[in-house]
Amino acid sequence: PYYMDKIKYIMLVFKNNFYLFLISHIAKIAGLILCYIIITKRKPLAKPIFYFLTVCVFIDLLAVSQQYMEFMPRQDYYPQKKSLSFLQEKSKKDIFRVGVLLEDATWFFKNNPNASFAEYNNFLNSDNQKLHENIIIYYGLQAISSQSGLYPQRQYDYFRLHKKNMDYGLSPQGVRFTNLESTLLNLVNMKYIITPAELSYKHYKKVFSDEKYIVYENLNAFPRAFWVPEAKYIAKKDNLFSLLSSDKVDFTKTVLISENQPPARLLISAENDNANGNIKIKQYSPNKIIIQSDYNQDGWLVLADAYYPGWSAYIGDVKTNIYPANHLLRTVFVPAGTKTITFRYFSNYMLVGIWISSFSWCAAGLILLFCAKKK
Repeated sequence: PYYMDKIKYIMLVFKNNFYLFLISHIAKIAGLILCYIIITKRKPLAKPIFYFLTVCVFIDLLAVSQQYMEFMPRQDYYPQKKSLSFLQEKSKKDIFRVGVLLEDATWFFKNNPNASFAEYNNFLNSDNQKLHENIIIYYGLQAISSQSGLYPQRQYDYFRLHKKNMDYGLSPQGVRFTNLESTLLNLVNMKYIITPAELSYKHYKKVFSDEKYIVYENLNAFPRAFWVPEAKYIAKKDNLFSLLSSDKVDFTKTVLISENQPPARLLISAENDNANGNIKIKQYSPNKIIIQSDYNQDGWLVLADAYYPGWSAYIGDVKTNIYPANHLLRTVFVPAGTKTITFRYFSNYMLVGIWISSFSWCAAGLILLFCAKKK
């Protein structure tokens, strides 16, 4: 069962980091004692406990740095694999996401029920496990998730929709794949998978391999930007999740919206039999995306990027509404004809942060100036 695998994993982490746990708890207790001494003004004991606390914190940070700040030759941590070079060449001509399919604790103990913790630890340190989402980002490739990352609620919900097919969706190690036939993976533009294992899915085609990894192309993957003739508004999230988890929706023709209800006139079903046109991405950068739409009828442009605060959209020079597409992605209504759609990102929180930082620096400078004059 899944929870038993989690218990085994926690026990393994605790076993391998026992001294780290011990030192961190000693430091916390010493900190509390130091606070008590300062409050009660027992100053003779404060200095030795302060030094002891400083040593504990230093050891604690050093131990953590060994886990998250590895020191090794660049070529060992970022291997120059032919499979990665293949994907890099593909990324020069196309925009896509890559899934990294590696075994985690759930897979390992499921396939090796009698394995010991030592065997699992050796497995984690094997060469095949060194490649993960954070590593391929270094090569300029776009991953479907990240390792040890903080996920927005939408992304977390999205990848939990197919519990049976995707086995609990997200984990600290990224997206878990147990059924690569999920439509949800196709929708997020996961065009390639890199894995050390052989796959036997009909719509995954082996396109490259080297001495360690195999690259498969997902023939059912949606492009980064695509056009659909109609949108449906789903008022309740539970109903939306139910539709996304089923096979009742043809996502090549329909986009599902559950928030910011569009005007009724935009939700009228379109006659898509004679729809003709194309979508072309003219510019794609982290903070600005320009897309050209040329269709003979009104429709919806779906961009397979996350719906997130701070993004705004323009058709020509006119601002338009962005709607959450299929819960995770974003979509805008585009009238017929040749149109240029621009997505721009700017965070008001960053502006607030700049003001707060500026005020803090000015305040610190004034305090130092005041103290210097007082002396």
